[in-house]
Amino acid sequence: MKKGYIFIILTAIFYSTQEISGKLLSIRGKMDPFQVMFIVFLIGAIVLFPLAMKDMKTKKIKIASNDLIYLAICGILSATVSMSLLQFAVTYTKASIAAVLFCTTAVFTVPFAYFILKEKVKKQF
Repeated sequence: MKKGYIFIILTAIFYSTQEISGKLLSIRGKMDPFQVMFIVFLIGAIVLFPLAMKDMKTKKIKIASNDLIYLAICGILSATVSMSLLQFAVTYTKASIAAVLFCTTAVFTVPFAYFILKEKVKKQF
């Protein structure tokens, strides 16, 4: 089995437990689901940042200030809009339904990329 499949499975397991733990913690009144989301993204940033910096050094990639501004805008919009809506969905519905709906975003990404960005759709694995 390829390493990629193992990482995909681990990611799915760890990420899907976020919805369940957020729901459990909010029901018991211990933590807000937004706090759980913040902690998950903070841990992800702490783990992935050194790996990204190492990869950028080996590939000799430099980021301009315009790139940082664009990345900041995308990150802020993603965290405040989509993740907040996801946490509201987890709060007011079953966590399993919210997780399944969130995972369907990949299904909508391909048609949006085709129509909005005019990207060619290819069958690649």
